[in-house]
Amino acid sequence: MLRNVSWGNESIAYISGGLLVALGAWLAFRVVNWPRFADFLISVEAEMNKVSWPTRSELIRSSVVVLIVLFILAIALLIFDFFWTLLIRWGFMFLDWLFL
Repeated sequence: MLRNVSWGNESIAYISGGLLVALGAWLAFRVVNWPRFADFLISVEAEMNKVSWPTRSELIRSSVVVLIVLFILAIALLIFDFFWTLLIRWGFMFLDWLFL
C-alpha cells in the first residue's frame, strides 16, 4: 500500500533539488572541458607532482606542535579575558561608588 502519495511541497523540493544537482553536474562537466580551464588543471597536476610532501612522522609532529600552540594561545586568551573582565567590573564598581 502506498503512503503519503502527493505532489505537495515535499515533491517539489525533491524535484528542484534533483534539477539543481543535474545542473551543477552539467556545469562542472562543461567547465572542466573548457580548453583554458583544462590546460590550467593539467598544469596544476604537474605542479602537484613537484611538491615534496612530508612523511607521516613529520606530519604528526607538525600537527602536535600546532595543537600545542593553539592550546597555549587559548589559555593566554582566557587569562587576558578574565583579567580585562575583572578590571572593567572593578572600574564600574568604582564609578558606582564614586557617583552614589
